[in-house]
Amino acid sequence: MPRNQRLYTATVQALTDRGCPEDLANQAASVVANDDSGKPNLGRTEADQAVVKQALPYLQK
Repeated sequence: MPRNQRLYTATVQALTDRGCPEDLANQAASVVANDDSGKPNLGRTEADQAVVKQALPYLQK
């Protein structure tokens, strides 16, 4: 379960509204909603960072 359910939901909505595949949107939203500002790189692994990097172009359209 995401640490921040509202952020998860908003992220999925924003990504899918812009044409992001649902699976990628869910993965990216899970990463973002579990960010920990007290950790380096927000606590994201390299795999997490790669998922967000894949999804980011959909938000930049």
